[in-house]
Amino acid sequence: MRKTSEEKKHFPSSKRNAQRISSKDFWADRWQNQNTPWDLAGPHPHLQMVVDLAKKLGGLSKGAKFSIPGCGRAHDGAQLAKDGYLVIAEDVVERAIAEAKSQYQKLPGLTLRTGDFFNCPKEDLEAFDAIFDRAMMCACPKTEHAAFVDQCAKRLKKGGLFLTLAFQELNLDAGKEGPPYTISEEELRTLLSRNFEVLYTELRNDGATGVVVKMELLCVARKT
Repeated sequence: MRKTSEEKKHFPSSKRNAQRISSKDFWADRWQNQNTPWDLAGPHPHLQMVVDLAKKLGGLSKGAKFSIPGCGRAHDGAQLAKDGYLVIAEDVVERAIAEAKSQYQKLPGLTLRTGDFFNCPKEDLEAFDAIFDRAMMCACPKTEHAAFVDQCAKRLKKGGLFLTLAFQELNLDAGKEGPPYTISEEELRTLLSRNFEVLYTELRNDGATGVVVKMELLCVARKT
């Protein structure tokens, strides 16, 4: 399937943006222009599924402390807070956090903050029971995936859980790249192998996140 002109606008070729895709300015520009097609206007449809798996297989407890990197408007963080978890949701773009606060500022259990996930503050070291990655890893170039996983490991307590919905297959024109970027199960397992035990993986191709993402890789892993 070929992308429409509107989809090409939302997901430009990395050949045009190779120097910008992981920069704050790149994402700030997207927010400034309200070019945020990844926003689902609510929590991810598979959030509850992956949390239930974390409970069943990883012992995730009520009231556990979550980190959500690249949170955007923080719909997932808000849902987790409503479900009784303590959540710190962060994004590198100030406008993203401002828009999240306009909806969820007063929600108990949810802290919204601006921050660069690739620079872990001292207070976040081994401070979290779980991390939910909605799409930040797949928004980063593949050359940054290992660094992202390392940052997750730094923040998680021993035995902490990494939950992700990685993009397995995308509808992008031939020869075009992201963002977003795909990650195969083999690649993800390799990335996780140094600090994590993979507890569960499952491919989902039900179109939960729109026409660009054809298939997602649901994964739950435990920090060893």
